[in-house]
Amino acid sequence: MATRGDHPHDGTKVEKEKVPNRRDFVKTGVVAGLGSGAVLGACAQGAETGAQEAAWDYEADIVIAGGGCAGLTAAIRARDLGASVLVVDQNFDLGGRMLHSAGRMSLGGGDPVQQRDINGEGDREGLVTVDPVEDPEELDDSIELLFTDITDWSVVDPKGQSPYRYNERELARAWAENCPATRQFLIDNYVRFSRVASTHGGGGLSRARLATTFLMLGETTDIKAGTITAEDAGVADRERSSAFAPVRMNNGSRLVGPLPVSGVLGPREGGPVHAPSPVRRDRA
Repeated sequence: MATRGDHPHDGTKVEKEKVPNRRDFVKTGVVAGLGSGAVLGACAQGAETGAQEAAWDYEADIVIAGGGCAGLTAAIRARDLGASVLVVDQNFDLGGRMLHSAGRMSLGGGDPVQQRDINGEGDREGLVTVDPVEDPEELDDSIELLFTDITDWSVVDPKGQSPYRYNERELARAWAENCPATRQFLIDNYVRFSRVASTHGGGGLSRARLATTFLMLGETTDIKAGTITAEDAGVADRERSSAFAPVRMNNGSRLVGPLPVSGVLGPREGGPVHAPSPVRRDRA
């Protein structure tokens, strides 16, 4: 790397070194990695026979750094495709920023939750019992419309701003095309969604696309069953919560039905949650 000391007797500027962008790094990094791996392999073969070999505690096809939203999703998908997976996280509990998330997701493009609400249907478990809150016209969506929403300069938010005008079109297109499948993937992996209600920044602005994740208060915390205890929801004691829910969950009944708790939604969702008497949900 060039430094000022390389030219002690003149004021010549050091030419700014070219820093590769992330896309170039990804494209070239694989090839470079394979090349360096071959060099290192050759060096290792030429090393002294008495060299100590590495001791491996775990072996996996894929190692994922970070057990947050992206890491856990990648791990589940890789496992579905038959790979063995090891997830490494710096925290004692998985979840990352999701532990402090409101669980509000604007996807769209005609995703399964939009279609469910257009048809006036509930969820497959019968937990969502309130009527849809958006008119079918507000839910009638498509991938093309979603893509336009997040790339078109003419689409503005209520403040008259165009927050998506700098979006990279190729990435935006890939995101839009995968939104319906992403919603279905989450549903298939025990994520429950409320009725669609409006939208929010990051999810396009011309259609209603926002649905909130929820769980039902119950005797046990069981994600597959869709239940959570009052303690884990942070509603058993206003001064305490558990590591499972460091942010106190709130009443989600307006968009779901009786006894659901959702992320940090504010008082408009029905106010604070009061821990009920023990509830047992019979499941087939």
